[in-house]
Amino acid sequence: MAIILPQDHPAYTRLKNQNIPVRAETAYEFSRAAGKGLPVTLGFVNLMPTIYLDETVDLLLARLARADQDIRPVFIHPEDRRKGLFWNEAKKQKLDCMLVTGYAASNEPFENLTFWAELCHILDDVKEQKLPLFGVCAGAMAIANHHYGIAKERAPHKLLGNYEYKTPEGRSLFLATSRHNTLNRDDLLQAVEGQGLRIIAETEQTPQPEPAVIVDPTRNVLLTLAHLEYGNGTSYYPNFENEKLDILTYQYKRDHRRDACYDPELAARVKPPVNVPLNTGQVQAREAYAEQLLAGWVQQAYERKLALAAQQNAITIREEAVEQDTAPTQGYRSFTA
Repeated sequence: MAIILPQDHPAYTRLKNQNIPVRAETAYEFSRAAGKGLPVTLGFVNLMPTIYLDETVDLLLARLARADQDIRPVFIHPEDRRKGLFWNEAKKQKLDCMLVTGYAASNEPFENLTFWAELCHILDDVKEQKLPLFGVCAGAMAIANHHYGIAKERAPHKLLGNYEYKTPEGRSLFLATSRHNTLNRDDLLQAVEGQGLRIIAETEQTPQPEPAVIVDPTRNVLLTLAHLEYGNGTSYYPNFENEKLDILTYQYKRDHRRDACYDPELAARVKPPVNVPLNTGQVQAREAYAEQLLAGWVQQAYERKLALAAQQNAITIREEAVEQDTAPTQGYRSFTA
């Protein structure tokens, strides 16, 4: 379907120029019939630094635009008003679901993050309101830690590449991965056993088995440690030596480039990305999987929206009926008067 944005929002023009379905919010007609035809209002918590802010928005919205429902994003940031609404403003928007991106300071302990306390407050409200929740990479780890008590650990090296993941049904998928950290394996398995989490895609090409996708079906929580939003190429980054790079190769070369930002300790942890490039069949399988998974998550958010709208409509009808039953009886004039 389409992404619904104000026409003067910078993302509107960017998405339109990339041929991603987008419609102006002012021209969008909202149905009054119990939520039917309404877009899914997505709380979009973007924790990325300014340099990657637009890229993150565009990649994720481009993927979500393939769902069967229109999506109206409400951009949120826990501490920077220039990047989005504060939570006390955003939660008045009648959100239907929430997305939490990754963030650059992913190697820091959670409690050292300047936005951690406010993010926890947001996640607590999301849980209380039973909003469907989608976390990406470091954002998924933050949710796993706060809601399920799963610790974050440093991986032996940066996990970079299109690792081959397997689903419980034995399906093979090559999914993009780019992160320095991992979830504590014992904590994760305990949460699977005791809190209803399910690992639905996992690889053994890494030092320890690594999940790509974790779900909590009872709460409609989707945690993707692989980057389902990544495509084969990118137009966001400058070329290195006039090369046209895929996004994973770019990240490898960025971390090894000897410029003012060069960090030898970081570079030593970054190995060339595995399984790059993918063949056509592998790309098609990845695209189909990502589309099915995210469209399903949006569909559940939409069905929840419809159910709540129908419930509210029923309550309104009952209240109106009670008001009519208890209204004072109007005086009448007898025919024989």
